[in-house]
Amino acid sequence: MAVVDLMSEFRVSASGAILRTLLQQISADIPHLRRTLVHHAILCGNARAFGVLLSCGADIELPVETTKQTDFYPIHFATRLGLATILGRLIKAGINLNSKTGSGKTALMICAMNKHEECLKLLASAGADFGLTNMSAQCDRSIAGSMRWNSSKQFWM
Repeated sequence: MAVVDLMSEFRVSASGAILRTLLQQISADIPHLRRTLVHHAILCGNARAFGVLLSCGADIELPVETTKQTDFYPIHFATRLGLATILGRLIKAGINLNSKTGSGKTALMICAMNKHEECLKLLASAGADFGLTNMSAQCDRSIAGSMRWNSSKQFWM
């Protein structure tokens, strides 16, 4: 059954019973279109499906498979899209807060680029490292400055 079908089935069942049943037949970690069910749930902004996947043991550290070997993890999807609820669940599940994309961007940097304050607060309170730099030697603070994100200054003082 295709991933899209799994997500459609989940919308029918608020309890997640259908998704749980389907996950007894197929692993949540098998990629479909280079993404796992976790990636698809995040991209759809489906926090309920994401919660079911977590409770069924889906791997939250699997990167998206790309042809260019660019790592992009669930934490990067959630922060890019500003999905604070899903990010909070990832943090609670023990996601690597400081994982980097293929270009060296961390979740904090992605928050700064997209001005997602709630996600930034979650990462800061969870202990994400504000001192890391990307491949262009930029840190999250310099990215926030280049984006003219003034409301975030409290985090870098």
